[in-house]
Amino acid sequence: MTPGGDRLWIKLGVLLVSTILTLFAVEWSYRLKLRTMRRRTEYDYRVSPIVPVAFDAKYGVHPKPNLVIWACYMLDGKVAWGSVVARSNQDGLVGKSTLQDYETADVRILAFGDSFTEWNQDGVTWPDLLERKLREQTGKRVVVLNYARAGYGVLQMLDLAADRINQLHPDLAIIAAIGDDFSRARWWSRELERNGFRRFLLSSNKDNFDDYRFAVDQVLIVPQATPQWCEGQLHHPNPRDPVLLKANNQFAAIKREVESVRKAVPLLSWDYSFVYRRLTTGSPYIFPDGNMPRLSITDFRQDAEASADAAAIRSSGSRILLVYLPTMDEMKSRKLLAAKADRKLMESVEEMLGMRLRLIQQEYNGKVPGKIDLRPYDWHPNRQGMELYAAAIAPIAQRQLADSRPGAAHVRSAAAR
Repeated sequence: MTPGGDRLWIKLGVLLVSTILTLFAVEWSYRLKLRTMRRRTEYDYRVSPIVPVAFDAKYGVHPKPNLVIWACYMLDGKVAWGSVVARSNQDGLVGKSTLQDYETADVRILAFGDSFTEWNQDGVTWPDLLERKLREQTGKRVVVLNYARAGYGVLQMLDLAADRINQLHPDLAIIAAIGDDFSRARWWSRELERNGFRRFLLSSNKDNFDDYRFAVDQVLIVPQATPQWCEGQLHHPNPRDPVLLKANNQFAAIKREVESVRKAVPLLSWDYSFVYRRLTTGSPYIFPDGNMPRLSITDFRQDAEASADAAAIRSSGSRILLVYLPTMDEMKSRKLLAAKADRKLMESVEEMLGMRLRLIQQEYNGKVPGKIDLRPYDWHPNRQGMELYAAAIAPIAQRQLADSRPGAAHVRSAAAR
């Protein structure tokens, strides 16, 4: 081979090696970034004394009745924060009003949503506050039944709404979602005993709660981690407290067990590229980041059950309000900050239901409090945030109730805005 040919092969070899090293550097740097992002979460885990829901083959879960649901937030092995996060009434609904109240009401409303709509602070949810506002403004006996369920995505909201709307024939049904809800797939929860621990497991496969490829813990269950214990640790921390040690040991044992299957972001395993998956699917993870299974579709009409749900809702004769609950950042910016894939799903559900998604951050003209969430430990609304949601939705609901037509005409979509 000529000297010129040797130099060409050397250059090609150097280029190939440089390219490979660059790709490895990009992949490794991205993994470090993902690990850093995961470490920035506000808490390591949550602990609760009870499992608040029961398995439901059709709807994933249904809340147990007459419960006060408490969560204690743990950071670096210590109690960092605690709060009542939900309450259920005698009917297993997460608001104050009951089915008996609903039967005798002048104006009957159903609310569907996720944990933002289930969330309870100072003894109320935002649908409770909405009910109060509408009663004051209309002089009528308005009742709002709250069918929200923590962790629900839009698919499961539609599943439940289609059945309850046609069963209860409300004057108005409100479907309230946050940006993250649009990409959530269906899931199921079950309470079970495993390895001496009571577990609160969520699975993307309703028939399989044993395989960590499908199932993960929602909240750590320690019966002794009562609200009183949590408050005591907040005010008088005791690193040797037996309940604290039990919770931390249980968390560590379960984490090792789960991560033996679900390796979060390994630095030394090269059989999988996080960068490639991010570029091709929109998410870098083999398994969901967190415990929520995610959709692979980009249009809800690709889901036969969702299409049937939408048809049942449209033909129900009830007025429907599809509303978007903004985070603090969205409220401040007055923008929709959802991901591009989520916007496509938003547009598809608008078209399925024949109405637009009402964006509170763009429609509400009242005063915005300096803080509407519970950060640094939780992104859910504080009492002021719930007041804002109720104040923003009340006039939209009143106009919808005054309209003689069920639903509303389709207009330019939220995704387009």
